[in-house]
Amino acid sequence: MNIGFDIDGVLNNSRKWEIEAGTKYFARRGIPLIDENAYHLCNMFGVTSKDEDEFWDKLVFDYAKEVVVRDFASEIMNKLKADGNKIFIITARYLSTLNDERGEKMRQLVKDWLKTNNIEYDDIIFSGESKINNIKNKKIDIMIEDSPRNIKEISKLIPVICYDNVYNKDVYGKNIFRVNDFKELYNKIYEIKNAKI
Repeated sequence: MNIGFDIDGVLNNSRKWEIEAGTKYFARRGIPLIDENAYHLCNMFGVTSKDEDEFWDKLVFDYAKEVVVRDFASEIMNKLKADGNKIFIITARYLSTLNDERGEKMRQLVKDWLKTNNIEYDDIIFSGESKINNIKNKKIDIMIEDSPRNIKEISKLIPVICYDNVYNKDVYGKNIFRVNDFKELYNKIYEIKNAKI
C-alpha cells in the first residue's frame, strides 16, 4: 500500500506547541487564549489573520525544530515500511512551497526533524493546502490527516484516517476513520485494507 502521512497535528503535537508559544507571544500584548479548541491561532486568541501570519513569520523556524514527535510515531511508521508499504509524507507546512531561501530552509528543517526523530519514508511532498493532486499522482491508498478541510476533501477520493484532535471532533462520514494514537493507527490501516479485499 501507498500510505500518506501529514506532519503537523499527525506526526507531531502541533496543538501543544501552538498553545504554549501562542500564550507566551500574545500575552505580551495582553491577549489571552480564548478558544483552545480552534484550528487556527487567530481563532484561539481572537486576533486577526495578519497577527497570526506575524506570529508564524517570527516563530515558524523555532517550531520546526522544537515541536515534539508523537509517541510511537517512529516505531509504527517504520513497522509499516518494514511490512512492505510505501510511506509518503505530504505536508502543507508553512513556507515549504516557496522557491526562496525561507522555503529551502523550511524544507531542510522538516527533513532534519524527520531524521532526528528516526522516521523513515519513501518520499516527501511539500504541498499546497489542497493535497488531492499529490495524492492522485503518488497513488496514495490511505491518508492520515488532521485538518478538517483536508479530511473532508480527501475522503471523497480515498479512505482517510483522522488523527483525533479537539478541532476535528465534528468531522465524520464515509471513508473517514478516527484514531487516538499511533498504536491504534497501525491496526486501523490493516482493518481498512482487509475490508477492501
